[in-house]
Amino acid sequence: KIESNEYHFGAIEEDKKKYYNNELDYHHNLVMFVSHNADTKAKPLYTNETFKRPLSEKDGYTDWDIKHQRVYEELLYAGNNYACIKSNYYYDTGGTMRISGYGIDLYKIGNLQTSEGRGLNKNKQIMDLLPANASELIESYAKKYNKTNQGEVGFIEEKEVIDKDNIGLQRIGGKWEAIAPLNVSRSHSGNGSSGTRVKEPIKLSLPLPESITSYDSLCKGWEEIKQKYPDAKDAVSSPEKDLLAVLTPNKLMVFLNPEKGVDIPDLSIDVDESERIILNQWATGENVEKWDADMKKYLTEA
Repeated sequence: KIESNEYHFGAIEEDKKKYYNNELDYHHNLVMFVSHNADTKAKPLYTNETFKRPLSEKDGYTDWDIKHQRVYEELLYAGNNYACIKSNYYYDTGGTMRISGYGIDLYKIGNLQTSEGRGLNKNKQIMDLLPANASELIESYAKKYNKTNQGEVGFIEEKEVIDKDNIGLQRIGGKWEAIAPLNVSRSHSGNGSSGTRVKEPIKLSLPLPESITSYDSLCKGWEEIKQKYPDAKDAVSSPEKDLLAVLTPNKLMVFLNPEKGVDIPDLSIDVDESERIILNQWATGENVEKWDADMKKYLTEA
């Protein structure tokens, strides 16, 4: 299982006296994903001890240390081997310097169980798994989109840049696509503050390896689906072409034997407008029975 794990830390008075400068407040609000075996409970990624450290000259403490941080993660994709996660973050020092931005990483699902497993040497970039010509293609997009705008005040600079270090995954036209975020970054040379947001995702015309996507084809063309259901946001179909699911802003419609027509869904489930498909895994043949038996251990009756 993969689930959201929330951690909130605020230094209490006793801790401030023991571990921190008395005049400073420390706050950490983290909403991150953790994986665990379905028959066990998730272990917290962080505890209060994680953020405690005595103040001394050996610590190299300065007033520019991070005092407050917020991290909010979005699960973009989950598959057999990997989970693609976007991490949105905000830091400040308790003074004028503030930093906001994001990062996109590809984690082995098992590595999400602990904070150690999430270490820099444990995760990958989608770029590592893309074809050899990916770098050349991304450079061509950078030449097309990159630009710098000087702000109205001399020490404020705004840039639009293709983010080559945070290639992500997104559902486009009923399939997974690699995307390069086009970022807007603003920086303040006076106090060191900076902020980055995604202006728009740029689709990369590159095939994704099966090690990421597994089966990722539609039994009906996306344009055919859109013609029948103009408000369709996404769709997935089974390898045996005997099941098609179409997602709209308020319904998930499931069609059995879609080759015979998709006029009336065999099952219609209400969904929230913000919901999206992040996983399309299938059991076929004798595995269907095995998956049914395994899943019944962990599912509760509706």
